[in-house]
Amino acid sequence: MLFVYNSSRVSGGCWDMVYGYYTTTTNTDTKAYLVYEYSSGSKKVKTDLHSYEILFTCKDGTLLPVNSVYSTGTSKTLTTESFDPFGEVYYYNSNTSVSANNAILVSALHIMYTSSLDLRYSFNTGSTLTIGDVVYVVCSPQSDGQVKLASNPIAFSLPTTEDGLIYKRIGKCYSTY
Repeated sequence: MLFVYNSSRVSGGCWDMVYGYYTTTTNTDTKAYLVYEYSSGSKKVKTDLHSYEILFTCKDGTLLPVNSVYSTGTSKTLTTESFDPFGEVYYYNSNTSVSANNAILVSALHIMYTSSLDLRYSFNTGSTLTIGDVVYVVCSPQSDGQVKLASNPIAFSLPTTEDGLIYKRIGKCYSTY
């Protein structure tokens, strides 16, 4: 877990666990995930981005969408590009498409652990999720220290034997989507 010292959130200061970006221009909010302040901050998207998609953080600071299609269907082609296994996972909470190498307002990005999302827009899940299951993104390690999505990129449990893959927990199912 990553922590940051916040000297002004409470009297005497405190250590806050870092969840991600919170868009505000003052440091008077009491939310524990206040880390960076932006008045019109933005991040760059690596390839075309469509509504309600999951994005992975790349080593160069750009964001990589899971696929390049706006659809709840089950035949999407998932990205084969590498991304940072330690980077944040974001959810793009907007119905506006963004072209490659263009900026995304930080206010449209939600850190995965603080947001709900519909997995049908990112992965080929259909409506077959089980309420209560933990959801993991499954990745294959690469020789350069990055990862790529595994051939079966979603799992609902951890393996009981070594399989050489990396499991990144992104949340828990509260609906079949």
